[in-house]
Amino acid sequence: QIKKEFPQVVISNIQLNLQETDWNQWTDSLRGYLQIPVNPVLPSNRNSLGIFYKGISFRDYSGLEYTYKLNGDNNSWSPPQKSNFVSFVGLPPGKYEFMVKVKDSNAGWSEPDIFSFEILTPFWQRWWFILLIALLLGYLIFALFQFRLHEQLVVLNLRQKLHRDLHDDIGATLSSIKVYTEVLQDDPGNSII
Repeated sequence: QIKKEFPQVVISNIQLNLQETDWNQWTDSLRGYLQIPVNPVLPSNRNSLGIFYKGISFRDYSGLEYTYKLNGDNNSWSPPQKSNFVSFVGLPPGKYEFMVKVKDSNAGWSEPDIFSFEILTPFWQRWWFILLIALLLGYLIFALFQFRLHEQLVVLNLRQKLHRDLHDDIGATLSSIKVYTEVLQDDPGNSII
C-alpha cells in the first residue's frame, strides 16, 4: 500500500505595517532559521501585518492551494487560493492566532502552521485612563461649581454692603432732615443755610 504524502506549510516571513521588521523589540524569542517571532505583543499603532507562507510538496509544487484563518477576528477558513501572502490592516486590539494550511492536487490539507500575536489596547481606551478622565472631569465640574458659588457670594456680599451703606446714608439723611425740621419748628424765623 502506498502511503499518502501530505504537503507541509511554513510561515516564511511576517512584516509589520508592510515593512521588514526587527522583531526583537516586540518579542522575547524568534523561532526557526526563518526567525519568525514567537507571541509578539504589539502596540495599538502597529496593527497591520503582512504574512508570507510557503508550501512544500514533493509531488505537485505548481498546484498548491492555501487556506488560512485568523482566530480572534474571523474563525472560518478562507476559500482555497494560490496566493502565498495575506495582509491584515487595522486590526483592533486583542489576542490573535493566525493559521495556514496547504494542499496539493494529490493529497488533502496539511497540518496548519500557527502564528500567535497580541495587539495592545491604546492607553486612551484602558480602564485606568477612562477612570482618570472621569475623575478629572468630576474635579473640573466641582471646581466650576465652587467658582460660581464664590462669585455669587461676592455679588451677594457687595449687594449687602451697598444695602447697608444705602440704609445708613438714608438713615443719616432722614435724621438730618428730622433735626432740621425740629430746629425749624422751634425757631421758624431761623434760616439754616
